[in-house]
Amino acid sequence: MDVLAALRRGVDRVEAKLGLAAELAEALPWSFDLVLLDEAPCPVVLDAWRRGVVIYEERRGLFIDLLLPRVMLCNDYTLWARKLDLDRVAARAARRRWAVTAP
Repeated sequence: MDVLAALRRGVDRVEAKLGLAAELAEALPWSFDLVLLDEAPCPVVLDAWRRGVVIYEERRGLFIDLLLPRVMLCNDYTLWARKLDLDRVAARAARRRWAVTAP
């Protein structure tokens, strides 16, 4: 399970993440990956938007307010990546770099 969290501004990020991970490890009976919203890769952000469940927020709607700008950014990136065929272009560049012939 992925746990996506947003931290308050101005807190010590390492200390806050370690503290949250320790609290979750005590409370949850299963393993999890703790991901901070501002570090989350687009697939995690989009999955949280589509299927995520908010388990705590300081005020109602706060997490969605924080998540929405990242969702919009990730959607834009996904659309442009498809239009520009970035996966194929990156693979071709890697093959050239490492002199690997295409299958």
